[in-house]
Amino acid sequence: EKILREAEDSLLNAEYNLKGNWNKAAVNRAYYCMFYCVTALLHTQQISAKTHQGAHLKFREMYIKTGMMPPEMAESLRVVFEMRQSCDYDFEFDPTGEDAKSAIEGARDFLETTKNYLKR
Repeated sequence: EKILREAEDSLLNAEYNLKGNWNKAAVNRAYYCMFYCVTALLHTQQISAKTHQGAHLKFREMYIKTGMMPPEMAESLRVVFEMRQSCDYDFEFDPTGEDAKSAIEGARDFLETTKNYLKR
């Protein structure tokens, strides 16, 4: 529950940043919403990863390949992660409001799917 609260808080921060046209920050917080969801899911399996890539790999292995989660979640995570990486490390990258909005929508769907799964 604590990890999911972090995910929800990150999503709220992403939406706030989008309203202020802080698109890089919005993408960052949208990604972290998704990452915290992955962390919460892995936590239910007593798995912790030391890196983001490791968490993504374990998520795909434990949840996507087994059919417990829809494959679109892995693709959405990959896209938003790459966008977040570009925001943080590619100083030429300047995400648009539409980019940030898309990242937030992906994060919102990811969070809802995660919460629904954990309720079962």
